[in-house]
Amino acid sequence: MAAAVAAGALCPPAVVAAWPRNAGVLVLSAFPAEGAKLLAAAAPATEVGVFNDRRFFTGTIAGKTVVMGLTGIGLVDADLTTRAVLAYLEQSDFRVKAIVFSGVAGSTYNIGDVVVPDHWTDDLEHSAPPYPPYSVNSSLYSIARRLAGNVALDPNLSVEDEACTGLRLTPSTPIRVDDPELRVNPGDEGHSSDPYGGRAVPCIDPGGDLLGCAACGAPPGVPDVGGDPTPFVDPNFFLELFQSFTPGAGGSAAVEDMETAAVARIATEKRIPFIAFRGVSDGRGDPLMLPPIPYLQFVVYHQLAADNAATATLALLAAW
Repeated sequence: MAAAVAAGALCPPAVVAAWPRNAGVLVLSAFPAEGAKLLAAAAPATEVGVFNDRRFFTGTIAGKTVVMGLTGIGLVDADLTTRAVLAYLEQSDFRVKAIVFSGVAGSTYNIGDVVVPDHWTDDLEHSAPPYPPYSVNSSLYSIARRLAGNVALDPNLSVEDEACTGLRLTPSTPIRVDDPELRVNPGDEGHSSDPYGGRAVPCIDPGGDLLGCAACGAPPGVPDVGGDPTPFVDPNFFLELFQSFTPGAGGSAAVEDMETAAVARIATEKRIPFIAFRGVSDGRGDPLMLPPIPYLQFVVYHQLAADNAATATLALLAAW
């Protein structure tokens, strides 16, 4: 499940005095494009381990120690990876002060917006507590509310980083969404669903900006990192993946994804402060007016949404 280097790598020397060297924030994303901007912000980052086939790194952001990596796609992988990395951090005597999730989602808001729900639900049957809804941490949510209107989100679509380099070419394309906003509205619900019927979704290396095992821009890793790619042979795999981002798929939810509720449940169980920033990849305000095929908006706008979510996440870490 996990292979890791010495625990000392978890504590870079450049940390603010107010934070003990053995304390920091666990920053999670689901797939490589979502983690690219965050990993770049933490440079130089040091790899600390491989958990559920996903590579994790540590560095500093805004003077705070961060441990960051990918959960993988879907509720099952989000649960497995989060539990594995938390177990390792606990064994390493590393105190997780908060878990912050940064990623993309389908939403009733506009493409490019970043949404911060105040609670999360899922569609699973739980045999033991905690049960949904899972509330985000009130202190972190208050910080996010103060950031609304004060974070510059990018309206321009970048050239897609298909090679997963983590680099963003300038200038951006002329494709522009309406001015994106950080949406922190009390009562907004986030919902996570499992379109895979309880199956884990493996990562592969190299897997590009969607199916890889590390954030785009990560240094080369061990060649055999990755899982069994057999599920990708199933033609329904990608259909299920992209359909899960369809706006409104979560009923009354403001955002719909496939991972956050699993992480929120674990954070609630372990009493770790939690919050999530989800950039809208599928929603209203499509400047290209793409045909109503579920996966098209995701393919075109997921990088813009991921980068805007990361921008908001970085703003939270700086303001905390």
